[in-house]
Amino acid sequence: MQCRCAECLLVRRSGRQVETPEGIALLEIIPYGANAVQFRFQRRHERGIFPFSYLRELERGLPSV
Repeated sequence: MQCRCAECLLVRRSGRQVETPEGIALLEIIPYGANAVQFRFQRRHERGIFPFSYLRELERGLPSV
């Protein structure tokens, strides 16, 4: 899964690869309305919103937008 925080999105949109250290832990899953969740990862990656439709695409291995 790719982090959707503003910092990581900016890196990917600039064509660079996000360097993800090994061992990053998912600390919390926070409901965000009726159709999304927010994941709180270690190292302050916690501002991305993950719509359920996006998570279903990841599960099926489809490209995401």
